[in-house]
Amino acid sequence: MKYKNKADQPWNVKVSESTPSPNQHVVEVKVSFRDNKLREKMKRTTNVYFAFEFKKYWLKEGIKSARVYKTDSPGKNAQEYSSHMKYTFDSPAKSSLFAQGIERALDIFIMEQILEDKQAEAN
Repeated sequence: MKYKNKADQPWNVKVSESTPSPNQHVVEVKVSFRDNKLREKMKRTTNVYFAFEFKKYWLKEGIKSARVYKTDSPGKNAQEYSSHMKYTFDSPAKSSLFAQGIERALDIFIMEQILEDKQAEAN
């Protein structure tokens, strides 16, 4: 199942960035649903965490990329899924890369949940 554009999706992921202080960069994630059945299913979701790791350039100390992924265990850089999550970083590069990654990771996770339901209905 594929949606032609984001407006057709029964969910919306809103990611915003703010800088309360020079070395505190906050990424706030809000997930909303237009489909009540999907909203209820996602409310019952437990033991799903979103974690991240940053890759650095080999010769420089700059951040090259961020990997944001779903896991089933809590960890140092993991936060349990909810419809409202907040992450704090010490640099604007980290918060920006994370913001891009978390939106994609959540889209994939929610799509997996929808496909799971469709398969269960077919059986």
